Amino acid sequence: MTLFWILAIALVVLALLFVVVPLMHYRKKPVPCEGDVDRKKVNLSLHKARIAALDKQLASGELKREEYDTQRAEMEKELLADMDAVEAEAEVKVGKSEITLPLIFVALIPLIAFGMYYQFGSVRQVEQKVALQQLSREQDPTQALAQIEQIVADFPEDYQTRYMLAGMYMSRGQFDRAAVQYRTVIRQVGEQAEPLAQLAQALFLANENQINIEIETIVKRALIADPDNTTALGLKGISAYEKGDYRNAVATWEKLLPMTRKPQARDALRAGIKRAREALGENVNEGGVSTAVDSAVQVQVSLDESLQSLPPQTRVFVYARPQGQKMPLAIVSLSVRDLPGTVVLDDSMMMTEGMKLSDFKLVDIVVRISKDGSVMQPDYEARLEGVEVGSDSVSKVTVSTNGS
Repeated sequence: MTLFWILAIALVVLALLFVVVPLMHYRKKPVPCEGDVDRKKVNLSLHKARIAALDKQLASGELKREEYDTQRAEMEKELLADMDAVEAEAEVKVGKSEITLPLIFVALIPLIAFGMYYQFGSVRQVEQKVALQQLSREQDPTQALAQIEQIVADFPEDYQTRYMLAGMYMSRGQFDRAAVQYRTVIRQVGEQAEPLAQLAQALFLANENQINIEIETIVKRALIADPDNTTALGLKGISAYEKGDYRNAVATWEKLLPMTRKPQARDALRAGIKRAREALGENVNEGGVSTAVDSAVQVQVSLDESLQSLPPQTRVFVYARPQGQKMPLAIVSLSVRDLPGTVVLDDSMMMTEGMKLSDFKLVDIVVRISKDGSVMQPDYEARLEGVEVGSDSVSKVTVSTNGS
C-alpha cells in the first residue's frame, strides 16, 4: 500500500507541474490582452499625428527650431508615460484576476483526484488483496479464521471470500454458521448450483444427517441449475432412500458413482446402492451388484491390454438396446479409471419414453470409449448380442482396439 500511495502522489505532482510551470512562465512574460494592445496602438497613432503637425508648423515657419524640439521632447515623454501606465495596469491584472483562477485549479487538482479515486477507484480492492495475501501466509487456523471473518466484515460484497469462509466453517463442523454464509452468497450470485448444493449439505449436517422439506427444495433448485452436481445428487439419493423410494435412490447413486473420484466416497455409494437393492428384495453380491433382477442386465466391463494406457478420465458408455435395433434403452456413463467394473442397467435408466428394458427379452449390450467424451463418435467399441434381460448371470464385455 505504501508503494501505491507513493506512485499516486507522484502522478498528482506531475499533473500539477503541467499547470504550475506554464503559469510561472506566464507571470514572468505575460501575454498582453487585446485591450492593452489597442491602447498602445492609439497612443502611437496620436503621437505620430502630433509629430506630423509639428513638422508642418516647423516647415511653414510657425514654429522655430527651439520650440519644435521642446514640444517634441514633451510629446515623447507623454508617450512613454502612457505606455508605462498601460504596462502597469496589465501587471495588476496578471497579479490578481488572471492568476487567481489558475491557482484555484492548482489547489483543486489533488483534491478532485483523490476524491474521485475514493468514489470510483479500486482502493478497497487493493486493500482486500493485501489482506488476502497476508491470510495466505497465516499458518495458525484460528488466526486465519479470525482474519477471513474480518475481511468478510470489511468487504461484505465479496462473495468469493464469503464462500471461502463458509467452507472453513464446514471444515470446523460449524454447519449453522456455514449455512448463514451460503445463504448470503446465493443472494449475491443467484441460483447457482454449487452454493445451493453446499447450503443443502450444511443444513443436512446441521440437522443431524436428516433430510427435511427445506433441504429437498434446495436440492431440487441445485439440480435445476446443474443436473450433474455431485453434492446435490448425493442428497437426492439420501432423500429417496429415506422415503423408501429405493429404486430412485439406486438410480441416483448409480448416476453419481462414475462422477465420484475419492475411493472412500465411492465405497459409501456402493454400500448405499447395496442396501437399497436389498430393500428391493434383490440378492446383492459383495460388490453391491444385484444377482437376481427381473428387469435388469448385469454387465462386467474390462479393457484389453492394448487399451491399458488410456487416460483414467477417458469416458466409457455402457448401454443396452433392443436386439438388432439402434435405439438405446438404458445407459450408464463411466470412466476408464472405473474399469474393470460391473454395472447394472434397468428401467430406472430409461432413455426413451414408453420403451423400458423390461419390455424386451433380449437386448444387445454396447460399450463405447470416447477420448473427447462423445458417445456418438467413439474411438473404440465392443458389442455383446442377445443378452437375456433378468438373467442371473453377469455378461462380460472386453473392449480392445479391434472390438469384441
